[in-house]
Amino acid sequence: TSMSINNLSLRNNNLSGEFPSFLQHCPQLSFLDLAHNHFFGTLPTWIGDKLPYLAFLRLRSNKFYGRIPEELTQIVNLQYLDLSYNNMTGSIPKSIVNIKGMILVKDYDDSFHRAFRYGESINYWSW
Repeated sequence: TSMSINNLSLRNNNLSGEFPSFLQHCPQLSFLDLAHNHFFGTLPTWIGDKLPYLAFLRLRSNKFYGRIPEELTQIVNLQYLDLSYNNMTGSIPKSIVNIKGMILVKDYDDSFHRAFRYGESINYWSW
């Protein structure tokens, strides 16, 4: 069964564990911020398949390690990706060019801009 979660910010909550597996049941998710926690492990390969509408993904300042999954580049509408301050290794997948959402456009009515405005409003003082 799937959950109707569109925006989820668990930023700066001292959370730990592997990437939350319940998220694979949230196909409508467009904004996900897990930054500044203690999550660890590798990024799951199901992200690209199970979160097709993801536009904003911030995982900075955790303890994720390993390669950036090639499957992440299946999220063609992804517009914001922050994996900084983790222990990622390897090269950036060449297929990152498939993420057409990272191309700057003048249309501000897409899911990213709604998600980003949501993220800015809840994180304004904690960037």
